[in-house]
Amino acid sequence: VLMPGRKLCGDLHLAHIGIPDHVLPSLAVATFLNGPALWSAHLPRLDVEGHKYTRGHVLVVSGPEFHTGAARLAARAAARAGAGLVTIAGAPAALKDHAAHVTAIMLAPMKGVSDLVQLLADARKNALVIGPGLGLGTQARDLLEVVLQDTSARALVVDADALTLMARDMARAVSLIQ
Repeated sequence: VLMPGRKLCGDLHLAHIGIPDHVLPSLAVATFLNGPALWSAHLPRLDVEGHKYTRGHVLVVSGPEFHTGAARLAARAAARAGAGLVTIAGAPAALKDHAAHVTAIMLAPMKGVSDLVQLLADARKNALVIGPGLGLGTQARDLLEVVLQDTSARALVVDADALTLMARDMARAVSLIQ
């Protein structure tokens, strides 16, 4: 029904697969047609009195130089979804890559764990994304540990490489979250 599936699916044929009609009510099947009417009411609406600080500040932890694209995608998604401010934090070499590709997204140098701790001390950064393009090395693991130990109420998205790092030592990851 929605693109790109609509363009790629070819002819659509609905076929009865043998489930008797009298069985369907007992299954409590919930069906719906996906489309904007289904979910648009759940998207945030801008408040006329709102400003960038009332719409949230997302911090995206970037991976190293030459591995920055996924962090940029996450940052752009946050901005497009309505975040008032978005900052990408990364090594200076990685920030050069980001600077060449983004507008309206701030950049913050982060050489290691101590810089991330300092960035997280700002409670106005109330959402954090870690994982896209982060890498799987020791520094990436250390950055993830700092994030998992963060006791603030900020929203947290753990994705991609961060999930792989957590899976490598699930017991440690669980202990850090608790």
